[in-house]
Amino acid sequence: MRYMIIGLGTYGRELSINLALHGNEVIGVDNQESNIEAIKDKLSTVYQLDSCDENALKMLPLRNMDVIIVAIGEDFGASLRTVALLKKMGLKHIYARAIAPLSISVMITLF
Repeated sequence: MRYMIIGLGTYGRELSINLALHGNEVIGVDNQESNIEAIKDKLSTVYQLDSCDENALKMLPLRNMDVIIVAIGEDFGASLRTVALLKKMGLKHIYARAIAPLSISVMITLF
């Protein structure tokens, strides 16, 4: 399977590594250089960009992915905007991390 993980903090990093260890192709995306540096040798490809920027998202090989996981946890606004942009682009298999009851209900409404 081909996965794209957007958000390579603690959760996204661990998820990415585990998926890669099980033989999946994993592409990582984050806006922080330190998160990219921490994982770049363990994934197929990594991109440093702001996932809230629609033009930046369009540069990614999104249509080649089986699953896109938005693993942004602390910044709910960034997570919500990223999911909304992915949905706007017509992508189907999007999974998003939600860490609080309110964010869960908002994400469920969006999907």
